[in-house]
Amino acid sequence: MKSINLPARLEELARLNEFIAAELPAEARGFLGKIELAVEELLVNISEYAYRGRTGRAEIGCGTLQTNKGTAFQVTFRDWGEPFDPFTEASEPDLDGSLDDRPIGGLGLYLVRSTASVYRYTRDGDTNFVELSFDLTGEGA
Repeated sequence: MKSINLPARLEELARLNEFIAAELPAEARGFLGKIELAVEELLVNISEYAYRGRTGRAEIGCGTLQTNKGTAFQVTFRDWGEPFDPFTEASEPDLDGSLDDRPIGGLGLYLVRSTASVYRYTRDGDTNFVELSFDLTGEGA
């Protein structure tokens, strides 16, 4: 698995997406949009919640791995900010209300959980660690 270390700021998203695209196998390009959406959401969460708007560092790794279900693309995030589990601290969005009655935003982590076959958070010492895996054996786009 290769990794990149960069400031945890949204301005770094293009650089991060280039890194992810370079590591994603050519035959899995149909998954790129889903992966980029998840990567953006996690980068924003690190910046806004783990570092509370201050600039901090993030290490993002990615690579292909074999699972008992086939091939997956794994993306990992590590930061040294405040403890923040995006999967338990983010509220579930209201998907039943009308669009006019729903607040703007709040769907990012729902979409991450919907597109990733594995999503996991752990706190290891002074670091937050998030792991996402995307099953590459299904439909990509």
